[in-house]
Amino acid sequence: SADAEADLGKALAESPDLGDELALATARLVTPGEADSFEWRRDDRLVEVTVTADDEEGRTFLITFSDVTDSRRMEEIQHQARNYLEQILADIPLGVAVCDERLRITFMNDAGLRQLGRIGARTELIDVIGSQTKDLIPGGAGQRWHELGSHARDDGQRTDGERERFQLADGDELSLDVAAHPLHDRRGQSLGAILVMEDVTEKARLEGEVIRMERLATVGQMVITVNHEINNPLAIITTSAQAARLLNRDLDEKTVAKLM
Repeated sequence: SADAEADLGKALAESPDLGDELALATARLVTPGEADSFEWRRDDRLVEVTVTADDEEGRTFLITFSDVTDSRRMEEIQHQARNYLEQILADIPLGVAVCDERLRITFMNDAGLRQLGRIGARTELIDVIGSQTKDLIPGGAGQRWHELGSHARDDGQRTDGERERFQLADGDELSLDVAAHPLHDRRGQSLGAILVMEDVTEKARLEGEVIRMERLATVGQMVITVNHEINNPLAIITTSAQAARLLNRDLDEKTVAKLM
């Protein structure tokens, strides 16, 4: 402002806490160029105050005031949004793994960790974070998922993988459908990929049951068709034989026996 000293005097008169904080800050500064900062609330605004030692004798200080109200509010909104998003990811039944540009896992939700545990992979975050799926997941599935993420990252499009079936230690079977989605920043630059793992065990069981019923229905239809194709000629033959026997009374006993 035009008269910074007068404005500072007015602020000190209105807010004794500001004077105390300034006194403490100047007392901590012993080297020219050294700085200290604190936050000061004035009415409904939040101000960041920075005090810098300006001379070797420690008698002159540069004080700057920066209104950080809007930036702090934005940080709080972003923090709340992040917590909300993490809660959503924690509650959805889909496994989600976020991978960086080198396809190293940077985040995995609870559902994903549970799925890894069921197939025998490591589930401690210290092991999961920073690992690639090809090193983390046993068998060839990890390598295939790594390739899915690579395609999604490079092509910028969703990539679907083949359904993976895992035989569990308790004898059950786990079926997972995995898709990779590209991960971009606000400018559209590639940041990596997101792997989404869906437990489709029940769906696979029902699909198998439907296929089995369709096969049984096909076999039943074949049986009906074959039965029809055989019975019709047999009925005609039987009727013809009976007619021949009834219309020819002079047939010998051997021929009659064959027509019976």
